[in-house]
Amino acid sequence: MNDMFKNVVLRADGNAEVGYGHLSRLNALANIVKSEFNVVFLTRYNSNISLIEKNIEIIKIPKDVCLRDEVAWIYKKFNSKNNFIVVDGYQFNSNYQKKIKELGYKLMLIDDLMKFHMHADFVVNHAMGLQKSQYKGENYVKYFFGSKYALLRNSFMEFSKSKKEKEIKLEIAFVSFGGTNTAKITRNSVNSLLNFENFKKINVVIGKSFSDVNLIKLFEQNERIKIFKDIGENKIFKIMINSDIAIVPSSTISYELAATRCIIASGFTSKNQLHIYNGLLDKNIIFGLGNITNFEEEDFNKHLNKILNYKKEDFQIKIKNQIKYFDGKQKDRFLKIFKT
Repeated sequence: MNDMFKNVVLRADGNAEVGYGHLSRLNALANIVKSEFNVVFLTRYNSNISLIEKNIEIIKIPKDVCLRDEVAWIYKKFNSKNNFIVVDGYQFNSNYQKKIKELGYKLMLIDDLMKFHMHADFVVNHAMGLQKSQYKGENYVKYFFGSKYALLRNSFMEFSKSKKEKEIKLEIAFVSFGGTNTAKITRNSVNSLLNFENFKKINVVIGKSFSDVNLIKLFEQNERIKIFKDIGENKIFKIMINSDIAIVPSSTISYELAATRCIIASGFTSKNQLHIYNGLLDKNIIFGLGNITNFEEEDFNKHLNKILNYKKEDFQIKIKNQIKYFDGKQKDRFLKIFKT
C-alpha cells in the first residue's frame, strides 16, 4: 500500500430528492477499499445514511455549509497529504474539482454526465464504448471506462465471477424503475407483462420514495405480482438471480442484472443513462427499448412480442456477453488505482 494515503474519503449524497444512485455507487466502493484503507463517508445532513456500509465512519456536512464553502470545510478536517478524495454527484463541477486539487488532494470523480472540464486525477465512467476524446480535461487526468469499473454491490460482483450460463425459461419477470415517471412506467410495464401467459410471476421492486399507494394496492390484489418495497442488497440479489427477464432503465440496476445473467429489456429515461444504454446495446447485452419516458402499455407489448419471438440462441449470446463484460474483478482494478 502507498504509505502516503491512509484514508479514502468518499463524498456523495442520497435522498428522495436527488436519488440514491451516487450514494449506492460509493457505498459499493467503500466495500471494495475498506480492507486496504481507512474509509470515511462524507454526506450532507439530509442524506439517508442507512444505505451506507456498516462499520464505516460517517461524517455529516452541516446544513449551514453550502457547496461554495464545502471544500474549505473539508480542508479543515482532512489533511491533503494522506487523504484520497472520491466524489460522485452532479454538483462536483470543474470549479469544485479545481479547488480540491489546488489544496493538494488526490481526487477521483465517478462520472456519467461527461459535461465538465475535468481537474480530477482519475475519472471513472462505467459506460462501455467511451473514448478519452469525448472528455475535456487537464493533461494529467487519467480515465477509466467500461463495465470493468462498474461499482456494483458485493453480492453481484462475487456472483459475476462465475462463468456459468443461466438456464433460459422466461417465466419469472423483474421490474424496477426510479426517477422520471416511475409510477407510470412501472404500471404500464407490469400491465404489459400480465398480457403474456408465460410470465407466471412478476417481481416488482420499488423504492422508499414510491408514493402511488393505489398502484401498490392494485398490484397486491393480483396473485401473479409480488411487490417488494425498500429492500436490502441480499433480498434484491436473491430476487434477481431467480428472475428470468427484466424490464429496467439503463442505470446501475441493469449492470447488476447483467451480473446475475438475466435477460434484460432496457431503455433510458434521462440523459445520464444514455451512454450506459448505448454501451449495453453495442455490446449486445440487452434488448433495447430506446427512450421509455412516455411508454404506454402498448409500447411494452410491441417490444415484448418481438423479444419472445427470438430464438434461444439469441438469448444465449446475450448471456455470454454478460459473462464477458461483467467478470467480478472490479476490486482488483480499483485497488490498483488507489495503490499507484
